[in-house]
This record gives sequence, C-alpha cells and structure tokens, in this order.
Amino acid sequence: MTLKLKQVTTSGMRGAASIPFPSNVVGSGGITVTKVGSAYTIDFTNQAGAVIGPVSSNDGDFVKFDGTTGKLIKAGSVLTTNLPLPTSTTLGGVKSLAVVAHKFLTLIGTDGLPVAAQPTAADLSNGVTGSGAVVLATSPALTTPTGIVKGDVGLGSVDNTADTGKPVSTIQQTALDLKAPLASPTFSGIVTTAGQIAFPGTQNASAGANTLDDYEEGTWVPVLTFATPGDVAVTYSSARTGVYTKIGRVVTVGYVVDCSAFTRSTASGGLQITGLPFPAANVAFQNTYNCGGFQGITKAGYTQIAARIQANTSLIDFFASGSAQSLSQVVVADVPSGGTPTLFGSVTYVAA
Repeated sequence: MTLKLKQVTTSGMRGAASIPFPSNVVGSGGITVTKVGSAYTIDFTNQAGAVIGPVSSNDGDFVKFDGTTGKLIKAGSVLTTNLPLPTSTTLGGVKSLAVVAHKFLTLIGTDGLPVAAQPTAADLSNGVTGSGAVVLATSPALTTPTGIVKGDVGLGSVDNTADTGKPVSTIQQTALDLKAPLASPTFSGIVTTAGQIAFPGTQNASAGANTLDDYEEGTWVPVLTFATPGDVAVTYSSARTGVYTKIGRVVTVGYVVDCSAFTRSTASGGLQITGLPFPAANVAFQNTYNCGGFQGITKAGYTQIAARIQANTSLIDFFASGSAQSLSQVVVADVPSGGTPTLFGSVTYVAA
C-alpha cells in the first residue's frame, strides 16, 4: 500500500506547530518513506505482520477491530491452534463456513480441508427449516417428514386404496363388460366350449320348459323274467349288455339279452326285461314302442315283436304283430322252456 502526503504547517492556527517529515528516504520494519518535493510517499508493501486475511499472515492469530483506535489489531490470545478439533456432532475448529449451491454447507477446518461434521437443523441458516437430524450422504435417505407431497413427484393419483376399491381403466371395463356373469349368464350368440359341458351327478331339476337341467350316460343290467317269475332260471352269455343316455328327462336305453340256458315251469304272465336305469313318467300316452330283434320265441301268425315301456314302470314288456293279426302280448307260453331266447333293441321314453 502506498500513501502520498504533502508537508504543511499549522501557522496561523491555534496551538500552531510544524509536522516534521524526514528530509530523505527512511525505511524501517518494511515501511518505506520517500520525499518527493514537498510530498512524501509511504509504502507499507513489505510491512511485517500486515493483515492480509481473516488471520495474520505469519503467526496464525485471529484479528479483531479496536473500537477505540479504529484499527485492526492482532488478538494474540486467540489462536486458531487453540480451537477444539471438530467431532461428528460439533463444529469446533471450523475456520470458515461456505454456503454453496442449493444451501449445502461446506465446513472448512483449520487445516484448510473440509470438516466431516454432521450439523443439526439448528446449525443451518438462510431460511432452512425442519426438524430431526440432517443426513449428509452420497445418496441421502429421507428419514423424517420433509413436506414433500405425492403431487410433487408426479404421483398425485396414488393413494392407499384397497384392491376392491381401485378403479379400472376404460379399456379394462369394456373388456369386463363382454364377459358373462357366473350366476345366470345370458348368451346372445353361439357358445363355443372346449368340448365338454359338465352336469352335477345329481340332477338339479328345473321347471323351465327351455332349460336343459341334466345329461347322463351309463350302463344298466337287463334281467329276463315274467310278470310272475315263479321258478324261471336264466343263464346269460357274455353278450348281455345295457346302456343308456339321458338328456333332460328323455332317456334312450339299449339292451342285449342273450341266454345260453333257460327254464321255467311255474312262471306266468307276460315276458319282461327289468332293471331300467330310470322309472318312466306317469303321464298320459307314455306307452312307448320300439322295434327290436328276437329269437327263441314262437308265436304262430306273428312276425314282429316290439318293446314297450308303460307309464310309471321300470320295465320293458313285449307285443307281437303280424299280417291280419291283432296286437298280442308275448307271454310265458310263447317262450319254450329249455330254449335259448335272445332279445335286443332300444327304447326311448320320458323319465319321471
């Protein structure tokens, strides 16, 4: 620093006196005074101990302002080396604080390196508010409420809604509307399945005229007998078979009765096959006839035998017919004892 002064006198002033200046260049302690005509130049450039920063340039002292003299003086009793070292929770020994972008604090210690301190919210300034510990890390974790709301991060529509209360998109709802309900579905077109429609083992009967309430397939055991069996004895071949299909109330039965031995002496009444899988309905005009084949039956003048299922029964009986002959039931006398009668055919009827 260089100051230029001009020599003046105080004559004519009360208490006048002269201010002496050296007549030549004087250098002392880094101060250089040079006379140039009647002016003096004072250069402090090399003054030892000159204050050039927050501490003196050569002894590490802090400086303070002297309110009496108006000068910066050294506070010799306060040295940076006397401050406590910083810890993880205090700011002792911090030489300076630097506020950088986004209000982060950089703590500079007496060695000129950043201090690894963890300040609390009270240590922060510049309008920063909050509660709880401030966590300084490479990827900070938000451990306390921050005041951020879901809309701030683009999640304004997110809520803790139960799954049953969550709405669906328009596209999803359109797809759902095309699906039939599990209970009483209504179909407007052709229904395509994987090839199977399952019905319960026990019929769930419906009074609806247009409701299919049952489907069943199975086997049954046909038994050859008479209205009064008496002592009838029958030996069957392996060809004896009985099958049925039930759709709703309509039942179709098929049968093959093949005897390898047959005797009777006290039996009476009409020839029968018993063991139908479902009894016939007790409705008017239920009597159902169907053609079949036979052998071992002799009935003069008759050429055809038809199977009949009567209303409210579970058996098949047989009627013969022929040219110019009246319909006649096949009875015990038409089936010779000791023969091998055979009957086969199918009958469709309405089940009870």
